Amino acid sequence: RECPDAAPDLPEEIDYPENPEQPEEKEPEEELYNFEDYADNYED
Repeated sequence: RECPDAAPDLPEEIDYPENPEQPEEKEPEEELYNFEDYADNYED
């Protein structure tokens, strides 16, 4: 888990697993961003 080789796709996210508070904060931000993009596409 400490090795970034475990997740070559998301080497930075590997450091988050140990911090349950970090991933939670990053998720909502991505969801909100995606939601806005989706709404724009939906309205169009």
